Amino acid sequence: MWWGGEGYSIDILFPLPRLLQVSCTMLSIKRAFILTLAILSSAQAQTALGADPRVEIGTRMGKLGSDNRSAEYLRGPNPNAIGELDAQPQRLTIGGESYPVPELDKIELHISDDGRISLPELPPFKSVFTDRFAAKTTRNEFVFYSLDPELQNFATELVSRSNAPHVALVAMDPQTGKILAAAGKSPTLRHPVLYAGYPAASIFKLVTAAAAVERAGLQPDTTIGFRGGNYTLNQWNYMPGVGRDSRSMSLEDALAKSCNPVFSRVALGFLNKDVLRSYAFAFGFNNSLASDVTLDTSKAAIPDDGYGLGKAAAGFGEVTLSPMHAATLVASIAHHGLLPRPALVEKIVSPSGALVYQQQPEMLTRVMSPSTAEILLQMMEKTTTIGTSRRAFVGKKGPLLPEISVAAKTGTLRGENPEGINNWFVAAAPIDNPKLALAVIVVHPGGYHIKASQIGRMFIQKFFNEPVTPAIQIASPQKKRATISRRTQTAKSATKKHVVRRKKH
Repeated sequence: MWWGGEGYSIDILFPLPRLLQVSCTMLSIKRAFILTLAILSSAQAQTALGADPRVEIGTRMGKLGSDNRSAEYLRGPNPNAIGELDAQPQRLTIGGESYPVPELDKIELHISDDGRISLPELPPFKSVFTDRFAAKTTRNEFVFYSLDPELQNFATELVSRSNAPHVALVAMDPQTGKILAAAGKSPTLRHPVLYAGYPAASIFKLVTAAAAVERAGLQPDTTIGFRGGNYTLNQWNYMPGVGRDSRSMSLEDALAKSCNPVFSRVALGFLNKDVLRSYAFAFGFNNSLASDVTLDTSKAAIPDDGYGLGKAAAGFGEVTLSPMHAATLVASIAHHGLLPRPALVEKIVSPSGALVYQQQPEMLTRVMSPSTAEILLQMMEKTTTIGTSRRAFVGKKGPLLPEISVAAKTGTLRGENPEGINNWFVAAAPIDNPKLALAVIVVHPGGYHIKASQIGRMFIQKFFNEPVTPAIQIASPQKKRATISRRTQTAKSATKKHVVRRKKH
């Protein structure tokens, strides 16, 4: 049986109970569907919503283990009515426990007819109630965020201590879409966590790799020929050249080392513009993530011409990404190919203590099959062992997280707004059963001061209660040149003195 509605497209793959089969003759299909989900366990609902391999890529999904009664049932018969403000209580009883009500941030919040939360902007996350970050609505309802207080405070500290002007970090539970931490700073951007104007850079290679494995049947050890350096991509080397391609690299090594010409060849030799566009859309580019907070749309312009297609597949051109979207993107790989809806509000409680809203995991779309997602995670591990994040994850004495396997991808590209080098790091861990999806971006006009991989590794260590290894501050290119210049002048001065001294003798 199929039932379709806004945000839902679900195939019930199990027989209806006999009672409900009879009910179907008396009730509408929608009401029978609601009754069915009320009987299902959360695990059964999850199987129906996405684990089945017959679900096509791009199919819109729905909430796991929930029904569509929540909006109408929890908010009353007329949820759009403003009414009078509810009285502010001195104490609030939740779960049988009574708590004194502290001063809380006031926020504007709406709940749509389909039960989705809408926040016009990112809250400040300053007030705390019952050991959770919380706020009050204009109707004096209590809003409890999904943020983990310890992780949020640590993320805020990491961001504030970084000497780059623009930094953002988003951590997500890939199984539920809950935001566990969201911190950022910028002298020019209002909400750097939500801003979708950063160049996506090589993070977009994950989209290309997913399409290559899923559509073209490429495997991690598939070898691709190319010429030029790992990062060189221009009119001279973007196309295959008989007798001119002197180098080759496997697909997984090219992902780990972020080899641009290899991904250009993958797009031109095994994919096409329509396939790449469809996968970009499924991953959330040029699309809405329907998150709790209003989010800028990430863009992916896939050109028609070969050179433009090759560049886009490697992450160049008009391809942009927000940190919130980047965390969601890697969460889809971590969660068997299902793109979760980012959730920031965990629950809402009325002044009388009644539950007004409870977050339920919601999968927006199937991006890839579970098998493709597993292959991609295994490929991404090499980023932290032999690839572009190796220095952040492997110390002089070996791996800094020896018991935790981390799937990751980096990206680096100069941008214009904000101006500077954009340095990305996205990750999922542990690979066998991911509990964390993470995105970090660092932007500095002069180059690196601290790399996103280092911030990401420290957050992962904190998440898994491992000792946090301090990051190494990296001098910018200008600072390096100034240091070299001073050393050169000192050396010349010392040589001159030495020569004069010898002449005196």
